Amino acid sequence: MNIIQMFSRLSSRYDFLNRIFSFGMDYFWRKAVVQELVLFPQDKVHMSLDLATGSGELAFMLADCSKVEKVIGIDLSQQMIEVANHKRLRKLMKLHLPQLQVHSNLPTFEVGDAVNIPFAGSSFDLVTIAFGIRNFCDVKRSLIGIERILKKGGYLIILEFSLQGTDNQFLKSIYWFYLWKIMPLIGGIIAREKDAYKYLAQTIERFPGGENFSTLVSGCGLQRVKIRKFFAVPVYLYIFRKH
Repeated sequence: MNIIQMFSRLSSRYDFLNRIFSFGMDYFWRKAVVQELVLFPQDKVHMSLDLATGSGELAFMLADCSKVEKVIGIDLSQQMIEVANHKRLRKLMKLHLPQLQVHSNLPTFEVGDAVNIPFAGSSFDLVTIAFGIRNFCDVKRSLIGIERILKKGGYLIILEFSLQGTDNQFLKSIYWFYLWKIMPLIGGIIAREKDAYKYLAQTIERFPGGENFSTLVSGCGLQRVKIRKFFAVPVYLYIFRKH
């Protein structure tokens, strides 16, 4: 399956389907990234890069944080970037309406590869990835690239699904049924993309979670700061730092 084409086809319904499949929780998972960021010791995050930004949901949240000065979002899908830029345009238009308070520090978006990252070394204070890294064609190469572009003391924050870190077999069976039966059914009805959601279920089932993923990242030169598993769902928040 061509991943870029798949996400491009889903781009117009992507946010809507995410809200449905997560029961609206995807917003709060991304919000948790910003809440963690507020606790960082740095006064300012001058440059932030959101990899596999999709429709830009996390990038906009980061830009709304007073601690963050500039956010760039990149994604391989031109259609996803167009959706993100359309959101940006709407927010810019709202800036001209005094009754609406919209943060003026809006992110910028461009087509770019999260595996072959198109930026110079030591360029960013923060790199984020929300529910994208399990789709990368070469996760290790991406992590090595992230280590390269991070400044000394910079942070990597990742949000990702994984069934492999779930030990409770009862919960695991519920997750499995939802991923393999419910999601493809709904995805087929709403987006006519049943096979796409079967693929996404497969990536969630296979992607290493918890300690296994932490070990992989640490092997690429980044030091673990924190792992958080959200209650009753197979979603992890990882924080790493470059020393």
